[in-house]
Amino acid sequence: MEFLERGMKMLIVSTYPPRECGIATFSNDIVKAVEVVFGNTLPIEVCALQNDKHQLKYSDEVTHILSAKSLEDCRLTAEKINKRNDIGLICIQHEFGLFGGEYGDYLLAFLLALNKPIVTVFHTVLPEPDEKRKKVVQSIIALSERIVVLTNKSREILINHYDSQKAKITVIAHGTHIVLWEQKEKLKYKYHYTGKIVMSTFGLISENKNIESALYALPEIVVQHPEVIYLVIGRTHPEIIKREGEKYRNVLMNIVQELHLENHVVFIDEYLDQKQLLEYLSLSDIYLFTSKDPNQAVSGTLAYAMSCGCAVVSTPIPHAEEVLDTSTGILLKEFGNTTEFKKAILKLIENKELRTAMGRNAYSLTHASTWENIAIQYGLIFGELTNRAEDLRFNLPPIKLDHIMKLTTDFGMLQFSKFSQPDPSSGYTLDDNARALINMVMYYKLYQDEDALKLASTYLSFIEGIQRDNGWFDN
Repeated sequence: MEFLERGMKMLIVSTYPPRECGIATFSNDIVKAVEVVFGNTLPIEVCALQNDKHQLKYSDEVTHILSAKSLEDCRLTAEKINKRNDIGLICIQHEFGLFGGEYGDYLLAFLLALNKPIVTVFHTVLPEPDEKRKKVVQSIIALSERIVVLTNKSREILINHYDSQKAKITVIAHGTHIVLWEQKEKLKYKYHYTGKIVMSTFGLISENKNIESALYALPEIVVQHPEVIYLVIGRTHPEIIKREGEKYRNVLMNIVQELHLENHVVFIDEYLDQKQLLEYLSLSDIYLFTSKDPNQAVSGTLAYAMSCGCAVVSTPIPHAEEVLDTSTGILLKEFGNTTEFKKAILKLIENKELRTAMGRNAYSLTHASTWENIAIQYGLIFGELTNRAEDLRFNLPPIKLDHIMKLTTDFGMLQFSKFSQPDPSSGYTLDDNARALINMVMYYKLYQDEDALKLASTYLSFIEGIQRDNGWFDN
């Protein structure tokens, strides 16, 4: 196969916005993060999966469209991709329902026709498969140079239930967005929830979310704590709408009326943009993950809630079992147990210190999996499989002085912060102020920013103030 020496691209095969789908959002986040991290040294294009004849209006990165329910189109699209010498790697976002055939086995025709390296990302990995599912998954593994899963549990299942080679599997966590810790109260004020204890659940609504298990827990809770508000965020899943309309949402709304919870449950029936979604999660004190699917391998909603500093109450799906412990949330023992939900929620409502600590710990834990860090891991796989790792270049992030300014008093640079909040009790040291002085001088040289000179003057004054007569310094 002929490869270009430079400018080789990764092609992501996935559902993609404006299609309302969790995997579409996931792929869009990867595309944006890779662009931020690697710039034009790792360009990405998208082959968008469609089920409907009606073509959506996609953004410019979508260069191919695949009718995933058509076996013929799977082969034809693969042939078109093969003719592209600038595409060096195909990254398949896999979910069983995305492709046609039994267990989505039309994907195999697509993979067989491709003549480029393939990485397949399994979003769902089911234990104890029947023989047909097992053969489909094993064939996908055989046709892929690398398999990516989002949890260690999924890796174990592939090895133990599908006989996959360990060396072929890479675990890359679900990405998260960076939000500011201190904005919770500001956002409560913005959305008129000041003084409320806000709980939330979000995602495309379907019966599998089992939201009623949380609703039935609320009557006793709101009697004791009338300040509690529960936000159910998200539209009904488009595929559910096609099959049965708003049947499940109507059931939930009827439950709210029967239990007289109208003043405590708010349905936000929208597919929110990223900014607004993260704001709702950031203002939430407690996140309720109610899914009744014991084989749900991973949940982006759970990852996002933790990254926004929510204390989590979750049913025991494999992802929750892996990322939650007593420091970050409460893992329930059963699915759909209303009494368990009630006890866990009351425990967090009545212990502000505990729920705040859980939120902080969840916030810290998930910062290792920001989308930019996830992009680096995908980029390194690309470099390895295309033998062009040396061509990748990291973009430096934009330089911001916000936090430096917050840490600087009239006296000098404070030593520590707690998250993004300055900690005056930590005091001042020579080395911090010396480094700050050097950095502000370098920053001014680059940007001619007068604020940097003012900061430099503060640090210089501190250093001068602790210098002894003999030229040495106190620290």
